[in-house]
Amino acid sequence: MTDVLLRRHVLLSIINTKLLGFEYVKDLYIEDIDFGQVYIACEHLAFNKFYSFDEYLFKEKRLYVFNCSMHKLLVHKAHEAD
Repeated sequence: MTDVLLRRHVLLSIINTKLLGFEYVKDLYIEDIDFGQVYIACEHLAFNKFYSFDEYLFKEKRLYVFNCSMHKLLVHKAHEAD
């Protein structure tokens, strides 16, 4: 379990460093029409396979970034690495 948390922390640190402005995603979760309430519900414990880690929203093992330009960039970068 510790290894998983460490990997998530490292991943978020790398994303924050490489993608200037990634921190703003945290602020947008609450304003999101579809997932604002889910984010608030996950503040202290998991909710319907969603949970909060380091103020980011995850669904199961995946970082949740709603459909915005940042999402498209992350998908592009992920496929570029393959």
